[in-house]
Amino acid sequence: ISSDIRFSSVIFVGVRLEQDFGSWRIGLVYILSAFVGSLTAALFIKNNPAVTSSGALFGLLGAMLSVLIRNWKVYSDKAPLALEFLCSHALALFV
Repeated sequence: ISSDIRFSSVIFVGVRLEQDFGSWRIGLVYILSAFVGSLTAALFIKNNPAVTSSGALFGLLGAMLSVLIRNWKVYSDKAPLALEFLCSHALALFV
């Protein structure tokens, strides 16, 4: 169940960002976030190898947060955007 929720979160956030910035930019953010997340996990978890998409998901959520902060004055209806970000972040953190 955890991997299904993470996968759907990656798709939900990724598609939304891809519509705004294009597939090359978001693909680059995804790959770099996954690499840095895996590298960080390898530094802290020495004896147990792990492969996860958490780093990539949090990279996409960071990109989504930066877009939300930079364009805060542009959005007329701010509550749904903030709620969407908080729900996506809560799913990523607690699952």
